[in-house]
Amino acid sequence: MNKYANKVDSGDHAALKVAAPPGSGKRVNFLSDAWENIAKTHILGVILSLAGLCVTFGTFTYGSRHDGLAIAEHLESILLLMIAQGWDVGAIVTDNAGNCARARRILALRWPKIVFLFCYAHQINLLVKDVIATRWQITVFQAHAIVSTLNKLTAKWLPRLRNVMKATYGCTVTLALVQMAEMQWNSVQGMLASLLRVRSACKMFVLCWSSHVDFPNDLYALSSDMFWKSARTPRP
Repeated sequence: MNKYANKVDSGDHAALKVAAPPGSGKRVNFLSDAWENIAKTHILGVILSLAGLCVTFGTFTYGSRHDGLAIAEHLESILLLMIAQGWDVGAIVTDNAGNCARARRILALRWPKIVFLFCYAHQINLLVKDVIATRWQITVFQAHAIVSTLNKLTAKWLPRLRNVMKATYGCTVTLALVQMAEMQWNSVQGMLASLLRVRSACKMFVLCWSSHVDFPNDLYALSSDMFWKSARTPRP
C-alpha cells in the first residue's frame, strides 16, 4: 500500500511541478486545516493546489499552544520548508477562527507578496449550520435518525422496506437512502431527496409493520404528514 501510495504521490507532485515550474510566475496555493485524530492529537494537514491540481504536502502535529502567534510560527515554518523545496507560494488559506485570523494578519506583515485568505467553503458550512439550527432542525434530526436506523438494521427492517418499495413502484432496482455527512452540507439535501422519492412506500411500510412490538421508534415519523411537508419545503 505504501509503495503505490508513494508512487501516486510522486506523480501528483510531478504534475504540479509541470503546472508551476520555477521562474514561470505561476504560484501555488497553500491550503491548511487542522483536526483531531483518534489518538486525540491535533494534526495540521497542508495541501498545495493550482489549476485544479491538488497535492498533499504533508501532515504536521501541533504543540500545546493554539494561539494566533503559535499558529503563525507553525505556518511560517511550513512555508519556509515549501520554499526550500522550490515551491513558489502565492496564497495561504486557513479557516476563519479567531486564532487563525490573527495568524494571517501576523504573516501578512512578514510576507507582503503572499495573499492570505479565509476558506469560503468553511464559511458556507457555518452558514448552512446556522440555517439548520432553526425549527427545520427537528426535521433534519428526524430524517437522519430514520436513515441511520434503517441503514443499521440491515438484517430485518431495511429488507422489509425494500420489499415494500418493490411492491409499490414495481421496480427491481434498489432505491438507497442517502446518509447525511456532517462535513458535507449538500448531503442534507441528498438525504431528504432520497426519502421524498420513496415517500409513498415509506408510509405503506409503517402501515404494514408498525404494529410489531420491536418496530423502531425513530421510524414512526415516516407516517407524519408534518414531517413530509417540512422535508418537502425546508424553510426556517
